[in-house]
Amino acid sequence: MKLKKIGHYKILDKLGEGGMGVVYKAQDTKLKRTVALKFLPLDRLGTGEEKDRFVREAQAAAALNHPNIATIYSIDEEEGHLYISMEYIQGESLKEKIASAPLKLKKVVDISAQTALGLQAAHEQGVVHRDVKSSNIMVTPKGQVKIMDFGLAKFSGSTLLTKAGTTLGTIAYMSPEQAQGEEVDLRTDIWAFGVVLYEMVTGQIPFKGDYDQALIYSILNEEPEPLSALRSRVPLELERIVEKCLAKDAASRYQNANELPVDLKAIDISSGGSTSKITATGGISTMSTMSTAEPKKPSRFKRVLKWTFAALVLLAAGFSVWRFWVSPLQAPVRRLIINTDENLVFWQNSAVTISPDGKNIVYVSQQNGEPKLFLRSLEKFESTPIQGTENGNSPFFSPDGQWIGFYADGKLKKASIFGGVPTKLLDIDTFLGASWTQEDTIYFSTRSNGNWFLAKLSATGGTLQPVTLTQNPLEPMKVCWPQVLPGGEAILFTSIAEASSNPDEGQIEVLSLATGERRKVLEGGTYARYSPTGHIVAAWSGGLLGVPFDLSKLEVTGPTIPVLEGILLGSGYIPNYTFSEDGLLVFVQGAKGGVERRIMAANLQGGSQLLLAKKEEFSQPQFSPDENQIALTIEKNGNSNIWLSNLNDDGLRQLTFDGNNSHPVWTPDGKSLTYVSDRDGSRNLFRQSLEGAAQAEQLTTGDNPKWPASWSPNGSVLAYHEEHPDSSLDIWLLKMNDRKSEPFLQTRFNERQAIFSPNGLWIAFVSDQSGQNEVYVRAFAGKNESTKVSSAGGKWPMWHPNGLQLYYRFGDKLMAVAITTKPKFSAATARELFARRSRGGRMNISHKSSRFLFVDADLAQEVSHLNVVLNWFEELNCKVPSGKRFFGIKF
Repeated sequence: MKLKKIGHYKILDKLGEGGMGVVYKAQDTKLKRTVALKFLPLDRLGTGEEKDRFVREAQAAAALNHPNIATIYSIDEEEGHLYISMEYIQGESLKEKIASAPLKLKKVVDISAQTALGLQAAHEQGVVHRDVKSSNIMVTPKGQVKIMDFGLAKFSGSTLLTKAGTTLGTIAYMSPEQAQGEEVDLRTDIWAFGVVLYEMVTGQIPFKGDYDQALIYSILNEEPEPLSALRSRVPLELERIVEKCLAKDAASRYQNANELPVDLKAIDISSGGSTSKITATGGISTMSTMSTAEPKKPSRFKRVLKWTFAALVLLAAGFSVWRFWVSPLQAPVRRLIINTDENLVFWQNSAVTISPDGKNIVYVSQQNGEPKLFLRSLEKFESTPIQGTENGNSPFFSPDGQWIGFYADGKLKKASIFGGVPTKLLDIDTFLGASWTQEDTIYFSTRSNGNWFLAKLSATGGTLQPVTLTQNPLEPMKVCWPQVLPGGEAILFTSIAEASSNPDEGQIEVLSLATGERRKVLEGGTYARYSPTGHIVAAWSGGLLGVPFDLSKLEVTGPTIPVLEGILLGSGYIPNYTFSEDGLLVFVQGAKGGVERRIMAANLQGGSQLLLAKKEEFSQPQFSPDENQIALTIEKNGNSNIWLSNLNDDGLRQLTFDGNNSHPVWTPDGKSLTYVSDRDGSRNLFRQSLEGAAQAEQLTTGDNPKWPASWSPNGSVLAYHEEHPDSSLDIWLLKMNDRKSEPFLQTRFNERQAIFSPNGLWIAFVSDQSGQNEVYVRAFAGKNESTKVSSAGGKWPMWHPNGLQLYYRFGDKLMAVAITTKPKFSAATARELFARRSRGGRMNISHKSSRFLFVDADLAQEVSHLNVVLNWFEELNCKVPSGKRFFGIKF
């Protein structure tokens, strides 16, 4: 085929030719850019149906947009020629680079990590390459990797096995399932990636054969020669990555390409140590020292030397076993990362717990912006939300690891990790940690009439039974975060002054369940846990500390020593860490000394302004009507209270002191604040005047929890939410003229976040009646039906002061909807205004300047990964010797 021009492309040069067709360098005369044109042979297109399928696949590939993928611009047909226009890439193919000189290991890691990122991006869009090979990977002069021929591999190749109706691809890079003509998925790309990685390290492909059938036999039945046999000083983890990619059973390979970049980038070529990571979907990698030595086969002398050295190592190991009673078994300590789907949620207990056997992790994260418990089995590659655990927090495992206890919406509950409806165990207003015993009894911390105490409850439910515990009447103390010690005869717990905001001011105590004796064992620290190595581990402001502990005498036997820095202190200065009985540590990393949170205001264009920045647990900020003050909730020492920030002087003033108080809502005149408080034992509504020293007025009574939502513009009606055992969350209206309440919307669904329109004629709210949270609008008066405003989900509705726009949150996006009320209510299609992360997804709008108020989620240190340390007990004992025997070995 000789062409000088086709369409609006001027042919400049022929770049290559093969079974896949002919590739030309061309000039796009319309856009004045250089492109590559690939012409596909007519005999490879087969029937019209195959041609249509090829076009659809090319369209899917053209949708990929990633710096490590060659961009497809268009697909055209002219003069009987079907061709694609794609990005022209200067450089050389990876195959050419490998052939010209062996690649240094640093370059191998860099190229393979970029390639893996490209595959990850494609797989996330549902595109499987099916012909990954070194000749399809280009490397620019600046070292940037570009993967070629996405979506075309089904119809391209260079062997007889790429004919229509037979196996597709290039044989040397085929996965076993691909070579046998079976259906393939993204894991076939991962196999081919492993072949390319092997080729980069060794300069040769892993499977060989003199003819096609012999090569296929090798792929299906033989194992490749180890990398270390072909090249010296290859990092152990690099070899493990290749082995996992080349697992003949697809189920044993990496299951997702997003694991690969993390594992590859984790290899530290500059350090001499070895650490590890759990990837985004759970694969484990170990960071090892790498070398830039060139590939070479070891000499016979070196092989003999290696075996001699191995024999000496075995002798030394035998000697170590013989003397195990004086020396610990040094298992390797590995450091890992587990990525979570969304940000973790930190409440008044640790956001993470692990089963005693170390097989399962449960953590508090978000799903569609709402807190929920997630289960992560270390034997699987993904996390699973635990159904029925909405708003759940403070998780703790049963001894057999089959159940998870948690606290949600004023209730202590339990749920099976295998699924099913959670069981309510007890209605309880306050909760600060629990421990589940072998006898199926749950010990926990709670509060009644302002006093904290320890209590116990059967794991099947029943009546709360207080545990005898003396209290110092001169200084009320919180007693919290209990752990029943092995043997079930004593409880380890924390006591800390109610007014303290410093974890170093806590103290660790033990309580004998037989005698009721209470004894202080450690001055300073909180959230203590006993380790089977014979230590107590507790948190302080710098991280974790360890101290030897005699379980039989219930006393400390050595000095306190810091063992880990950088534990994130969540709400109420609660450290987020946990460990299993076999030494698997899981923790959330954070900054020492706490995190600065920032209250921001964003305009309609998305520009933001800093209003307040302090190391406080800010939440639920609301502008005063004149915008001179902000009312907000701050959590301290396990309690929440309403505070006021004067924007003129950056000052903070505490407004409430009794009980837990939250969810501030301004009255329209700006002279009072409405909020929910549990000061009378139940969650009811109060109104506090800001003028003088007037006492708060209680607006509602009853046992059902309530939360204020919004006032009508004239201040005559307060919309609020009430939780009812039969109808879930409902919207109620409190009329101030007679102080009587009536339901506005009471169904079997959850209705909340009710907001009056500026003219008082409409109420916007959120309901889950469709199966997910959506924004609706309903007339304040009359029996009109509700109109759904959002289309794919939404929360936190807000009215523009003119009443002609309604805003709501959809994930991190702020959506805007034009509203028409005459002759009847109607809503236009929602459009995105801007995207901005906010803590809890919540925003509030001012009615003076139309600014959106929120707590900056990024600066609030919301995190979406867990740090894990394997064999952490080795490290603990090394830093803090205890003399404890563990698994028969004396430490």
